[in-house]
Formats: sequence, structure tokens, C-alpha cells
Amino acid sequence: MGRVNNEPGDIVWHRPLPALDRPLLFAAFEGWNDAGDAATTAIARLADQWGAEPIASIEPDHFFNFAVTRPTVHLDEDKRRRVRW
Repeated sequence: MGRVNNEPGDIVWHRPLPALDRPLLFAAFEGWNDAGDAATTAIARLADQWGAEPIASIEPDHFFNFAVTRPTVHLDEDKRRRVRW
């Protein structure tokens, strides 16, 4: 689908917008305010339970300071090291 416009921080559409009836938006923000990944884990659980699929994403460069965020290292299901920002 592509970008909505050519500005940094654009919305990138992954598929056409479906017909919506009283839609809800849930947002979780990673980082220092997501104690123990509580918000992101809750959102992931809801998305899994409801079979949610992303329809769009926001390019992070306009909103996220990558210079001050530290990555964490974790093991995936196959016991391989993965870096998570």
C-alpha cells in the first residue's frame, strides 16, 4: 500500500483499511515506562486472542531517539541470542 505521504513519521499501510464498526485503538509504548514489558505483553496477548492483524505502522525515526535507547539481548525459542531494541 505504501506511505500516506512523503514526510518522516509517515503511516505505512500494510493492507487496505477494512470496514470498521466502532473500532478501538490500544497502544503500548516500550521503554522505561513499560515496566517489565507489561504493556507490550498485554497488547500482544490481546492481539493473539482476538486474531488481530496489523493494517498500518508508523515509521519510528520521527518519534524514537535510537541514540539513547539501549538494546537488550534475549534467547529465542531455539536458544539463539537476539538483540531487541
